[in-house]
Amino acid sequence: MRVKDPSLGGVCDALDWLGFSDGLTQAMLQGQNFSLLRYQPFLPVAFHFLFAHTHVPRINYPHSQYETSASRNALAAMLSEVPACIRIRVSELSLDILSLLLDNICPKLRPVGEPPAVKRQRETAAG
Repeated sequence: MRVKDPSLGGVCDALDWLGFSDGLTQAMLQGQNFSLLRYQPFLPVAFHFLFAHTHVPRINYPHSQYETSASRNALAAMLSEVPACIRIRVSELSLDILSLLLDNICPKLRPVGEPPAVKRQRETAAG
């Protein structure tokens, strides 16, 4: 999940505003100085500017359950072709080993572009 303020600077600013508001209220009540009341509406405005969002952060849910079920399904498909006498002796530990073996046998390949130097060499060899 991406966070708007990973260093929590907004939280520190909010705590400063809360301290200011508490000090202001204490000075107002102890000294009976009600002219300080005009500064109290700034606290909600400051909190609005610090924490209001127009977008909802995107939450990334864990995918480990799906990946585990996919590897179990691949293992079940692989084991369905194994003779029954061998299938009896397969333990839970082989689940990890066979999934890694399956990745080695059938790796996920990505297309890679051909470097320009190789293209020029082929053109000169053909021409």
